[in-house]
Amino acid sequence: MKFSESFNMEFQQSNLDFIDIPLDTDLQFFIDPTSIRALKTNWGGSLEKLIQDYFADVLAS
Repeated sequence: MKFSESFNMEFQQSNLDFIDIPLDTDLQFFIDPTSIRALKTNWGGSLEKLIQDYFADVLAS
């Protein structure tokens, strides 16, 4: 069951502003974007761009 199904949302992924994760297989792990953005290093900047690009690709598909 996906998150949207659990809350009776009748939308497809392309109409949602979040990733519609499967609740029965998702790990209890998250990435805190504010902590990544707070990293004022080259690595932090690269990581932020990689994450943004990844989710842009996910939402585009």
